[in-house]
Amino acid sequence: MAGVTSINIILFVLCAAGVGASYYSVFVEKALEQNEKYQALCDINEQVSCTKVFGTKYAKGFGVVGKYLGEKHILNQPNGVYGIVFYALLAFLSLVNISFLVNIQLLLAFLSNGMSVYLGYLLVYVIKSICVVCVATYVINFLILVFTIVKLRRISRKLSKKAQKAENKQKKAVKKNK
Repeated sequence: MAGVTSINIILFVLCAAGVGASYYSVFVEKALEQNEKYQALCDINEQVSCTKVFGTKYAKGFGVVGKYLGEKHILNQPNGVYGIVFYALLAFLSLVNISFLVNIQLLLAFLSNGMSVYLGYLLVYVIKSICVVCVATYVINFLILVFTIVKLRRISRKLSKKAQKAENKQKKAVKKNK
């Protein structure tokens, strides 16, 4: 069974993959802005097309920010920009074994999976095209969630063992003093 250090490495690699996928999505969006005929490497056909997905209104601000704050608002960034920041933060958190911070990492992992469901719904039912890069980030998000849960359990188990040892030590000291 993998230890906490191995899990941290796995989480860090998953976050690096997330940064890479997010960066590529930003690259495709910027290329599309400069050349409407640009085709992403992950375009297979009309139903499996990153270019089609990254060219929609849902590719910026998750399709929500522009609607409520305006298309020119500073927060209406390509989703990939949010992804880069998100995965970089999770990469940092993956290196830390403090229970409180791992709980924050777990909360962020749950939130990212909620966003994956929302964006996956948009892909299938609204945009009607599958984006290979997007689906890859959904898988990455799910794996981050799974490994973060495992990490939290391992850390909790270690803390529980330490607390039990301290309690036993205290009981022995009390018996010795009687």
